[in-house]
Amino acid sequence: MRKLYSNFPLPFFIALMFVFSGYAQKRVGYIQSWRAQLTADQASKLTHVIYAFATIHPDLDGKLNAIDGAYLSNMVSIAHSQGTKAILAVGGWFPCSYAHQSGACAADANPEAFNAVSQGSAKTNFVNNLYNMVIQYDLDGIDVDWEYPSAGSQGLYVDLLAALRAKMNTHPTKNLELSSAVPASAYRGQHFSSAAFQYLDEIHIMAYDNDPRINHSTYAFAASAIDYWQGRGASSSKLQLGLPFYGWNSSGSSMAYKDIVAADPSAPNKIYPNNNTCDQSNGYGYNAKKLIEDKVQLALNENIGGIMIWAVDQDHTSPSNSLLNVIDAKLNGGGGGSGGGGGGGSGSCTAWSAGTQYYVGDIVTYNGSNYICVHDNPGYDPVVSTWFWDPTSQNCDGGGSGGGSGGGGGSGSCSAWSAGTQYYVGDIVTYNGSNYICVNDNPGYDPVISTWFWEPTSQTCGGGGSTGGTCTPWSAGTQYYAGDIVSYNGTNYVCEHDNPGYNPTISTWFWEPTSAGCKTASLNAIQTGKDMNVQLYPNPLRSNTLNLSIDSNKGANIDVKILDIQGRRIKSVHLGKVGKGQSKLQLDVSYLKAGSYLILIISNQNTKIERFIVM
Repeated sequence: MRKLYSNFPLPFFIALMFVFSGYAQKRVGYIQSWRAQLTADQASKLTHVIYAFATIHPDLDGKLNAIDGAYLSNMVSIAHSQGTKAILAVGGWFPCSYAHQSGACAADANPEAFNAVSQGSAKTNFVNNLYNMVIQYDLDGIDVDWEYPSAGSQGLYVDLLAALRAKMNTHPTKNLELSSAVPASAYRGQHFSSAAFQYLDEIHIMAYDNDPRINHSTYAFAASAIDYWQGRGASSSKLQLGLPFYGWNSSGSSMAYKDIVAADPSAPNKIYPNNNTCDQSNGYGYNAKKLIEDKVQLALNENIGGIMIWAVDQDHTSPSNSLLNVIDAKLNGGGGGSGGGGGGGSGSCTAWSAGTQYYVGDIVTYNGSNYICVHDNPGYDPVVSTWFWDPTSQNCDGGGSGGGSGGGGGSGSCSAWSAGTQYYVGDIVTYNGSNYICVNDNPGYDPVISTWFWEPTSQTCGGGGSTGGTCTPWSAGTQYYAGDIVSYNGTNYVCEHDNPGYNPTISTWFWEPTSAGCKTASLNAIQTGKDMNVQLYPNPLRSNTLNLSIDSNKGANIDVKILDIQGRRIKSVHLGKVGKGQSKLQLDVSYLKAGSYLILIISNQNTKIERFIVM
């Protein structure tokens, strides 16, 4: 039930609502029937548990191999006692079982064993045998794990799902569910035909087992996997993001999370160093609690149907180390964006007022807690509009009241980072010769190690990066960070992704041409001023044209980027120079599907980011 894939990152906010079994999001857990039995506690934290695997008889005439009926009956009983659905998965990496691994029954064979049982009388037998198992064991659905359809068999994949759907719809009392496990990218997923989506209730994204194995399931990989299937036209409500409860080493050996923890008690609490790296312990790359929690938040941000786990029997039994407990806690009340509960404020902050214009860095008090404005807004509720506000323990002398940039206080040279010192969002420190900006409150975590709390920045402690005039020339071998702007061969380029001095004209994933001046434009530390006011209308948008009204104190060159809600660029547009005063511009957004988006407006004065909705 696992295999291979590619990349991308950054968390924002959005909420999702799908009602099922008392939970808003589905929590789907596979269990390896040859390893351990499901527990009632595990079942209570899942909406679906999936038995892995029923397998295809090597005669390829539609029969199934014998299974452990007592195990399956017990699993179904435990699941149903907790109000959890019990599903039967068929196939897997060895579709005819570990005992039969040759010919069409070999892993990743072509033609596959599924080819034979997806056509003619074998298909009829196969569908009937699966349905009979559903009846015999009182199951709630079937999960098809075909690894993987080829160009020649993609039509058969659709035919098999159509036949299963039709047969399952004949159940006299249940609305049986049909799901399928899919790869995380086009590398293996291109032949999973979109025509199959109509027959599926859930699509389980196997966002793990990427190469290199040591980083097989990163945050970036998870984000790109969701993006791939959304781009393929799959309904977001059907998508479940796969989370691994195991790790790989660089030699290709895997280890269950519980065994990784047994060998290293600190393993659960490690903080992954960046979005393209897994947590690591004793040579194994895996997902510790923080990375699991952030991926669950990603699923919430992307408004998908929920998460999937391979496999719940690999979890640690200690409640404090359990990854399933992390998922359960996050989905039961931690889904409102990053940042947790409100900070304890000084009480002297200005009270939030509906309809008042707030700017990045403003701090208000609301219902006894302080909140810092992280995106300009016209007085949105701090508790509800968590994309615009973050809870903070800063007091109102600590930065931002009255607007201005998100930079930390102080001027001139930055204060040296000090372990054990409390830092707040926007604080800037110097460490080992580089500056770092605090992006989440923390009690003095190391800026190099704790990258969820700190980001490298070229800002100085006076609140700005390089300003105006001629940009610094690009220099090969120099470390650049997202938002840095350089000059190269007469053109300015903005750094899109941190890099060690790659050529701006060659390495276009890392650099993009810009007409902006030399201020930074990092999404995590955007310099927003009050000398450029931007209005979008209509918002929500029900047409193909988005209108922009830009009111500037002086003329400026304007670049626009359309981003998805996860901060990933969809399109860049150069709007050219606008004059002093009010300018009205129009953008063609006919390429956008219904959903929420961000628009990043970059000028040589400052940067603005706004959210808009396409209906």
